[in-house]
Amino acid sequence: MEEILNNEAEDTDIEEILLKKGILSKIKDFYEEITDENSDLYQKTIQLRNGAKKIQKLLKGYNEFAKLIPCLPQIPDVLLGS
Repeated sequence: MEEILNNEAEDTDIEEILLKKGILSKIKDFYEEITDENSDLYQKTIQLRNGAKKIQKLLKGYNEFAKLIPCLPQIPDVLLGS
């Protein structure tokens, strides 16, 4: 029984600490910004994802070329999104 009470007290303390430090509100603000299609953070995330896809496409082409020349190293498929 004491363990349950101690755990509840610890949980309450953690929640109070998170509320006092504003961590929960920061997490909420971050979530709202990352899901808002008009925010800068959302737009930059989309740009990074699109840029990564373009780089993966380029590296897939390089791998096709590298197969013709045995001394060229190939990019691992796991890095190419395959």
